[in-house]
Amino acid sequence: MTDKPSKILVTGTNGMLGRPLAQKLAAAGRSVVGFDLGLPQGGDPGYAVEMGELRHTKTLQGLFERYGFDGVVHCGGISGPMVAPDRPLDVCAINITATAQLMDLALHFGVKRFVHCSSIAAYGAVEGEAPLTESGPFRPVDVYGATKAAGDALIHAYRAELGLSGIALRIGRVYGPGRTTRSFVKTLLEDAMKGEPSRPDGDGSARYQYVYRDDVVDALALALDAPEPPLAAYNIGHREMTSDAEVAAIVSELVPDADIAFEAGASAVPTTRAPMDIAAATRDLGFDPKVDMRAGAAAYLDWMRALR
Repeated sequence: MTDKPSKILVTGTNGMLGRPLAQKLAAAGRSVVGFDLGLPQGGDPGYAVEMGELRHTKTLQGLFERYGFDGVVHCGGISGPMVAPDRPLDVCAINITATAQLMDLALHFGVKRFVHCSSIAAYGAVEGEAPLTESGPFRPVDVYGATKAAGDALIHAYRAELGLSGIALRIGRVYGPGRTTRSFVKTLLEDAMKGEPSRPDGDGSARYQYVYRDDVVDALALALDAPEPPLAAYNIGHREMTSDAEVAAIVSELVPDADIAFEAGASAVPTTRAPMDIAAATRDLGFDPKVDMRAGAAAYLDWMRALR
């Protein structure tokens, strides 16, 4: 890629990643079109808005024809295993079939770069201390993780066989402003603000690779503009792992009256606990996560309080 994409489609712009990314790109002078099911809240977001369903290929094709996109960042789709868990076929149709259709449009219209939001869930329930590298195997434990693994594999295939300049970002546990789905950090902060007790499952020893929203947005922008990344996928997370007990301690520090106590029990589905190695993203994309858990939780809390 000799120059940066200038006309960019960002899908999922009502979500926690798509909206701030679209705003970041538009503020930098790029021509941005955001695509989602409905209008964004809060008035003019600072970029053009189009509405529709990802599975409606004719709608998307019409957008490519009208706007002449030369870059796509695909943040849309089913965003976690807690969304539509009883509708696995819909999850597959949105996260696999619609994603493949979008890649095909990008290939047909000659976009310079296609960036796809994959997930740490694609790796599955990998435990241990050895870091996960981009060459590690996929062992997803839920349909959502399987669809992310499939989208990731499609990026690699479209790139290797057909020449699409695609990159998948395998994103860790994202937290921060704009998250609407359930998450451990979100639940503890919301309970603390409301003065309600939190009784999370487990003993607090489970450790995860969290990553603050703004660091992920930076990674997406870097992946869009990187000249010729040698890999088809990159791990994106913070360098530090954080235990549930450490998150609880941070929330208790930020909200001194927080009532948090762990209740040991078996989680329904095992979760990735091995850390992801982000050295490749640092080397090839210039990715440098800046927000640690305490700073991220504090910023997230400030955002929540401002909404009240």
